[in-house]
This record gives sequence, structure tokens and C-alpha cells, in this order.
Amino acid sequence: MVKIQKRDKVTVIAVDNKTGKVLMQKDLTNLSYGYNQVRAPKIEGYEVTGPSLTLVRVTDSGKEIIVKFRYEAKKAYGTVFGVVIDSEGNPIEGVMVELHSKPRVTYTNEKGEYRFENVELGKHTVILKNPYTLEEIAKIEVIAYKDVNDVNSGIKEVVQVSNEVRKSIELNETVNTQRIDFVIEPIKPKEEPKDEPKDKPQDEPKVKPQDKPKGNSPKDLPIIPIVSAVPFIILLGYLRRKNVKIYNKDGMVVAKLRVKARPETVIDLSGMKAETLKVVFRNPERFRKLELMVKYNDMKVRVELEEGKNYLVFKPTEE
Repeated sequence: MVKIQKRDKVTVIAVDNKTGKVLMQKDLTNLSYGYNQVRAPKIEGYEVTGPSLTLVRVTDSGKEIIVKFRYEAKKAYGTVFGVVIDSEGNPIEGVMVELHSKPRVTYTNEKGEYRFENVELGKHTVILKNPYTLEEIAKIEVIAYKDVNDVNSGIKEVVQVSNEVRKSIELNETVNTQRIDFVIEPIKPKEEPKDEPKDKPQDEPKVKPQDKPKGNSPKDLPIIPIVSAVPFIILLGYLRRKNVKIYNKDGMVVAKLRVKARPETVIDLSGMKAETLKVVFRNPERFRKLELMVKYNDMKVRVELEEGKNYLVFKPTEE
């Protein structure tokens, strides 16, 4: 009896490394006897993890050879951007905008624009911080666009808020770019009442301190305007607040500093461990034309705040 020789069967299987799902299965029929190179097939939206090439020996023993390649989904990225303006259409510069879930921070430029690149697909939250320290925001209009290329596709939402406003968004493979605009309408600070009336009677008799009788009635006592102490306390807090924030390369705040603008201004970053430090100024115009120095441990480096920017980048490892 003659033994029938049967060629080995080679099958390639592509598997999702995370879920174990079979992405593709294919029999290879064009292999020759002996050693053959088998490459991982290309699968849209996935990339190979581990070796992408293997060596297979084909004989006439009739056995089944399984070649398995593991894949993971490619990380896709999107963009979130927008503008911050006032109710009259004027851009607002220096407003802090945050993007979560992985916290990232940016500030609006002179055109009121903000932008986040390389944003992972999924659900996120855009957070607008109150740019006014002493006043509330009376109303914010949040405009989300269905089509970033069509200005008429915006959906407006009015939010009553005092400190910050949050807008939830989602990026996916179909919609990987989102535009969110904010229109701010701040409350104007109320005028403080004056201590003395405008029309003071001219014929009011002047009483010398020693001539005042004891036991004055409450209406004869001097009126102390207690309300005037409130703006002083607020002003004191305003003067002591931090005006410079330091961020690492991941957009996380690592320090808050109070830096006074002087002809020779030194920003002390000593002891801050990071490959890149981003120094963001609350009021950049005060520091733009000054001689700025960054102190890092035992060295001092001259830096410059570029026109139109509210930050500078310092890399300790390069100095």
C-alpha cells in the first residue's frame, strides 16, 4: 500500500492582544517546501505587538502549523480648540482652559484662541476657569459645533456660573475634532457707597471735643463705614496672590510663585525636578520688557518672554 504524502497546512491567525478576539484567519497555500518567511498581515486600525516576522518549515508530513500574531488597536488622536470672547465679540487673552480626563492646561492667546493637540479618543471635559478674580461671571454662553468647518452649526447653551464652567465632549474615529467657544458676560463691580453725603448742611454747628456732653445718643456718634474694609481685604488678597505658575511637560502644576516685576527680575526654579518647566505669567505684559533671569540651583540663565506669549519654557537639562 502506497502512503499518500500530504503537504503541511499553514494558517495565520491575528489576535487582539487585549481581548483575545480573532481579527483575521487565513490559510497560506503558496508556501514552498522548506523554510519560509511569514509576515504579520496588515490590519486596518491595528498594529503588531512583538515580532512581525517568523520562520516556518513546510514538509509533507501533513501536519497543521498555526502562526499567531498579536495586535493592539492603534491609538488615534484628535483636536479640541475654540475661542473665548466677551459679549461684544472682543477676544479675551490669558484665560486658563483645562482639558480632562488626563489633565492638560493651556491659556488663550491674544486672539482669545486655545487649542489642544494629540487628544486621545474618548470622553473628555473642557473646563473654563473664571478669569476675573474679584467678580463673578454672570453668564457664559457655551457654543459646541457639529461641524468645525461650519460656523452656523453651533449649538448654544447658556450656563449660570460663578467660578468655572464644564462642557463634556467625546472624540471618536468619525468625529476626532471638536470646537467649543465661550462667550463671557461678566458682572460689573458695584460702586461702593460714599462715606459722606454730597449735600452737607452748611449751618451745622461745630462742637469742640471738650464741649461735647457725656452720654451722646447713637445718632451723634461718628459713622464708621464698615463696608469700606471689604475691598481693602479683597485688595490685600489680590496683592498677595500668586502670579506665576510652573507646569511640567505633562501640564501639571508643580509650583505657584509670587514674582514682583523689577528691572532685573529673578524667577527661582531651584529644586524643581522636571525635564521641561513651563513658566506661565498671569500678567505677561508686566514682565515682557524686563531683564528676566531664571535661577536653577547654582546657576542663573537669562531668558526672554516672547511677544504675544504669556509663558516661557526652561529646560534644566539643556543648560
